Amino acid sequence: MKKISNIFKLISITSLTCFLGSVTTVGLKNNDVVSDKKQCKNSINKNQIITKDIDAKLIGADKGTITIEYTTPSECKITDCSWSFLATGNFNFNGGKFVCDGVEYTIVEIGSKAFKANDIWNFINCNLTIPSTIKKIDDLAFHGNSPGRFTNKEIININFEEGVEYIGESAFERCDCEKSKIVLPNSIQYIGRKAFADIDSIKELDLTALDHVIQIDNDPFASKTGFLEGCSTRIIRFKDQTMKDKYSDSEYWSSAAKYFGLKEDVYDEISSKYIGANEKSTFTFIGSSYKQAKITGISSKFIATGNFNFNGGKFTYNGTEYTISEIAYDAFYPSITEWYLWCFKKCNLTIPASIKKIGDRAFCANSRITFLSSKEIIGLNFEEGIEDIGALAFWSCKDIESDKLVLPNSLQHIGNRAFAEISPLKELDLSALDHVININTDPFDEKGCLHGTKINTIWVKDEDMKNKYSKDQFWSSVAKYFQLKDQISKTINSKYIGGDSNSTFDFNYLDPKQTKITGVSSKFAATGNFNFNGGKFEYDGTEYVISEIGYDAFHPSSTGWYFKECNLTIPASIKKIRDGAFYGNSRNTFLSNKEIIGLNFEEGIEDIGELAFAKCDDLKSSQLVLPNSLQHIGNNAFAEISPLEELDLSALDHVININANPFGWNGCLHDTKIKTIWVKDQTMKNKYSNDSYWSSASEKIKVKC
Repeated sequence: MKKISNIFKLISITSLTCFLGSVTTVGLKNNDVVSDKKQCKNSINKNQIITKDIDAKLIGADKGTITIEYTTPSECKITDCSWSFLATGNFNFNGGKFVCDGVEYTIVEIGSKAFKANDIWNFINCNLTIPSTIKKIDDLAFHGNSPGRFTNKEIININFEEGVEYIGESAFERCDCEKSKIVLPNSIQYIGRKAFADIDSIKELDLTALDHVIQIDNDPFASKTGFLEGCSTRIIRFKDQTMKDKYSDSEYWSSAAKYFGLKEDVYDEISSKYIGANEKSTFTFIGSSYKQAKITGISSKFIATGNFNFNGGKFTYNGTEYTISEIAYDAFYPSITEWYLWCFKKCNLTIPASIKKIGDRAFCANSRITFLSSKEIIGLNFEEGIEDIGALAFWSCKDIESDKLVLPNSLQHIGNRAFAEISPLKELDLSALDHVININTDPFDEKGCLHGTKINTIWVKDEDMKNKYSKDQFWSSVAKYFQLKDQISKTINSKYIGGDSNSTFDFNYLDPKQTKITGVSSKFAATGNFNFNGGKFEYDGTEYVISEIGYDAFHPSSTGWYFKECNLTIPASIKKIRDGAFYGNSRNTFLSNKEIIGLNFEEGIEDIGELAFAKCDDLKSSQLVLPNSLQHIGNNAFAEISPLEELDLSALDHVININANPFGWNGCLHDTKIKTIWVKDQTMKNKYSNDSYWSSASEKIKVKC
C-alpha cells in the first residue's frame, strides 16, 4: 500500500506541474513538498538546492523577475534576471532581504553573470549599493552595464557596505560610473582579475577602511588581467603609513606604489607651468599633509626645454606650497604618453635638492628617435639631496652631451640599468661620496647600472674610498677604473719604459714616486729583456717611479701580442701587481711567436693579484722563484702555466698569504705541473705544512740544501 500511495503522490504532483508549467520534479523524495504562489515559483534539483523565480519588485527593482537559489532562506543566491528586469535610482536589493510567501530571505551572493548586460538595459541611471548581507559577487555579475550606443547611463555609482568579502573576475568590468571614487570596506578579502576594468571614470581607489592587504592575482593595472586595467586611477588611499608600507611590500600591489597615498593626501592634475614646463600640458601629483609632492605622470603634450629643474623643486597651487620629493616610476617615460612625442627638447635637466627618490623608468628613453629629431635630455645634473635612483630611471637617454656623470654624496642606491645605454658617458665622478653606493649587480653586467656605457674612469675622493669600493661585492668588478680625484692621468710613448716607440702606455699618479701603469695601446710590444726601464722613467723633466701595475694593464687585446719572445722582469720598485695584469700572454697557435718566455721578480714585490700571470704558458723555465718581500698571492695567479715544475720559496722567512688550497680550483698554482716547493729550512717547512691552505701540498714541500 505504501508503494501505491507514493505512486499516486508522484502522479498528483506531476499533474500539478503540467498544469502550472513551472515546477521540475526530478529527484523528489517521499516527503518533498513543492508549493506555488502568485509571486514565487520554485523547483528542487537533485542536490536539494531550491530554485525560485520571484518578482524583482521584492528586492526594490522596477520590474521583471530574478532567479534565486538556496538551501536555506537565510543564505540566498541571485543567479539570473529576466530580460525585462530593470532597476533605476537608488537600488540596494531591498537592503539584502525580502519576504516571499511569508518567509524572509537574505541575499548573500550574486551569482556569475547574474546581471550581465544584454541588448536590453538592466539598469538606468542606477545608484547601485551592495548591502552588508552580500558576501560574494561572482565573475561577470554586473559586467558591461554601460550605455554603449544608447544615451541613457546604466550603473552610475557603485557603493559597498561593510560585509562583501569576494569580488569575482570582471564583476563590474565596463560599468558606467559617474563617481570618480571606489570605496572598499574592510570586509573585502579578494578582488578578481579585471573586476573594475575599463571604468575610465575611476580616478581614486579608497582603501582607508582596510587593516589588511586584499588578495589579488596580478598587478592592478596589468594588461588584460589587472583589476584596474583601463581605469584612470591616479591615487590609491590607505588609512596610515603602516598599511601603505604593507601594500608597497606586497607581491602584486607594489607595482602600483607610485599611486599610493594616505587618507588626507591631495591628488590633482594641474598645468605644467607650475614646474617650469609649457602651460598647454598638465602633470599629476599626490600631495601629502606635510606638503610633500610626488609627481606621478604628465599629459601627452608635456614639453620642457632649456634649463629645467622643476621650478627648483617647489610649486604653489590653491594657496599651498608643495615641495617635490619624488618622481614616480614611468612619470616622464615617453611611451606612457605617445611614443612619437617628446617630453623634452634640448633640455639641460637638473634634479633639485628636494627630490629624494626617482622611481623605475622615470625618465627612461628620453632621446631622439632618428637623426632628424631634436635632441631631448642633453644634460643631466644632480643636486645634493637625491637618495634613490630606480631601475632604468635614465636608461637610453643617449642625447646627453657631457661624457661625465657626477653623483652627489646623498645618493645611497642605484637600481639595475639606471644609466644603461647612455653611450656618451666615459667618466663617473663619485669624488663627493664618503660611502659606497648600494647596487644590485656588477656595474657593467647586462643588468648593471652602467651597462652599455663607455665609462673607463671612476673618480673617488681618496685612497680610503678607493679601497672600500675595490672590496665591495659588486663595485670590485670595476676596480681597475678607480682613480683618485686629484690623481693625474697621462698617456705617453712606450719607449719611456722600454717598449716599442709605435705604441703608448697609460699611467696615473698623485706622487710621481708612486706611479701606476693602467694600460697600453693595442700596438704595444716588448721584446727581449724587458724590465720597465728598471722601474723608472723621466718625462717632461720629472722622474716617475713605477710602484704598481693596474688591473688588466697588459691583458692582451684581440688585435695582437703585447710581448714577443720576452724575458719579463718585475723590478724592485713595483710593489703591487693587480688582478689580470698579464693574464693570457701566450701564443694563440703553434704558428705564433712565443710571448713571455721568462718571468723574474726582484726583491720588492709584495702583492700579486688574482689571475695576474694565469695562462702565460710560454715560459721556458720550469722553475718559478719568488722573493722574500712577497706577502700575498691571489687566486689563480699562476694558474695554467704548464711548464712549471718547481716553486722556489727558499728566500722567504715567512708564509705567503693565499686564499685557497694552492692546487685547488681557485688555487694560485691550479693546473700547473709543480712537483716540488722549496723552502729554506725545516722551520719554514713546518710553518708551511701547518698552514691552513699550504698544508694541502705538504708532501711537495722540501728543504733546499
